[in-house]
Amino acid sequence: MKTDFYGILATGFLTLLIIHDFFPGLNLSVYIPKPILIGLMLLTVLISIFRNGFQKDQFTQDNLKWQIITVGYLFALIIILTLAGGVSQVGLSLTNPFLWIVLVISIFDIVNGYKKVRESQLRSEA
Repeated sequence: MKTDFYGILATGFLTLLIIHDFFPGLNLSVYIPKPILIGLMLLTVLISIFRNGFQKDQFTQDNLKWQIITVGYLFALIIILTLAGGVSQVGLSLTNPFLWIVLVISIFDIVNGYKKVRESQLRSEA
């Protein structure tokens, strides 16, 4: 439950940062300079990776579902904000090859996680 809370909190924080990046003119009552915005986004992602990355031995079906939901949500958010007329100030766009590389790596990690979960389920059934 604690992991879910921190995951939801981090996803919400990252959502606000991405919305602020795509629409800097929105009155969020806070001005965030571009270098700080980039740093906060990277810090949120790194904390998420390090927090969950060292739990590879305990890869569960819940972790797999959370990873699929998070990757899908963030990618959909970028698509929606782009279609809404937003332009990323830090370069997050559908034409950015770095975004596609990260997406492919994430999908590869999800597929590997699925295989590990499936293997452990097969072992426990045997």
